[in-house]
Amino acid sequence: METGRRAVVTGAAGILGEACCRRLLADGYRVLGVDKDAEGGQRLAKALEGGDAFAFYPADVRSEDDVKAYVDEATLWMGGIDAFFNNAGVLGVVTPITSLPADAFDEVIAVNVRGVFLGLKYVMAAMEGNGGGAIVNTSSTGGLIAVAGAAAYVASKHAVIGLTKAAALEGAPQGIRVTAVCPGSTESRMVDSLEAQLASMHGLADSSAARTAFIANIPAGRYGKPEEIADVVAFLLSPRSSYMSGVAVPVDAGYTAQ
Repeated sequence: METGRRAVVTGAAGILGEACCRRLLADGYRVLGVDKDAEGGQRLAKALEGGDAFAFYPADVRSEDDVKAYVDEATLWMGGIDAFFNNAGVLGVVTPITSLPADAFDEVIAVNVRGVFLGLKYVMAAMEGNGGGAIVNTSSTGGLIAVAGAAAYVASKHAVIGLTKAAALEGAPQGIRVTAVCPGSTESRMVDSLEAQLASMHGLADSSAARTAFIANIPAGRYGKPEEIADVVAFLLSPRSSYMSGVAVPVDAGYTAQ
C-alpha cells in the first residue's frame, strides 16, 4: 500500500485512465483525475466511488492554461504531487501519409506530444518543490515500431519516448524519475477505432478481420487488459521502482520481441 501518496492521472475518463485511477485508489493514493470530457469525468467519479480520495478536474491537455490549472488544483487539494500518469492521448486518422490531412497530423501531435510536454513542464516544476516524484508517460508499441497508416500516432509516440529520456536526465538531480509505458494492443476504444479504420483502409468487410490479424501476431494470442497495463503503471509510479528512470517499458506479451 502507498497510503498518503498523491497522484494525477490525465486521460482519466478513458478505459486505461479509469483502470489506473482504480488501481491507485486501491493502493491507497489520493487521485486527481483529469480529462477534457467533463461528463465522462463525472461518470468516472461515480463509478470509482473513491469518496474523499478522488476528485475530477476538467482540462484540455493541449492548453497551457488548463495544464497549469490542473497542477494548481492538485497542489491545492492534495498539498502536492508524488506521482503523475501523463496518459491523455488520441489515435487520430488512420490513412496513408499521402492522404493524411496536415491538420489531422497536427491534432495528434498537439494532444500526444504537446500535451505530454506541458504535463512534464508543470508537474516537474511542482515536484521540484516537493522533494521529487515519479512520472509515467504513455507511449505505445507504436513508439517502438510502426503501423502502416498510423504515421501521426507512431511519430507522436516515438516523440513521447524522447521526451521521457530528456525529462529523466533533467529530473534526476531533483529526485524525479520519468519512465514510459508502451502498451501493446489492449482492449480499449482506441484499439476498436484502429481496427475499424484499418479495415476500411484495406477494404476489409469489417473490423473483426483486422483484430484477427493483430491477435495472430501476439505471442500470447490475445489482447491485453487495461488492468494489466495499470499494474505496470502502478509499479513504475511506486517507490518499488526507485532505480528505474529514462526507460520505455513494453507491456505487449512479447509482441515487440519478435
